Amino acid sequence: MGHRFVRSLTTVEQEALMKAYRYAEKPALRRRAHGILLSHKGHTIEQICEILSVIRNTVSAWSEVFA
Repeated sequence: MGHRFVRSLTTVEQEALMKAYRYAEKPALRRRAHGILLSHKGHTIEQICEILSVIRNTVSAWSEVFA
């Protein structure tokens, strides 16, 4: 696919993100974790924007931590 914005995640990172996606109190944190997990699974930035109803700049900003 070649359009990933995050590097491959470790199992520990995936588990932490899944926990945040499922249980975080703040919706923004749940959305961010979901977006990073989607990228890890090979979704493009455009697909993630559509799935999560966010703009490209938002999705791109998430990559700073997991680039």
